Amino acid sequence: MSFYLSEEVRQELKKASEDHLSINKVIEEALSEEVTIDTALQVVESLEQASLGNNLSLIRKPVKSRAASPTD
Repeated sequence: MSFYLSEEVRQELKKASEDHLSINKVIEEALSEEVTIDTALQVVESLEQASLGNNLSLIRKPVKSRAASPTD
C-alpha cells in the first residue's frame, strides 16, 4: 500500500531536513513520489525524536533519580 504526499507536506519535510541533518536520509526517502506507510511512520518517529530528544531526556532523568532515591 502506498500514498502520495501533498506539496505542503513535502515542503515541511524539506524544512525539517534542513533543521535536523541526522534524519535527512529518512526524510529524503519520504520525498519520493510514492511513499509506503512504513516509511511515513519512520519519518514521524524520526521527527518526534529529533524535536523532543532533549526534552525527553530532561523529563526522564528526574523520574529515574526520584525512583532511585531512598528519601522520596
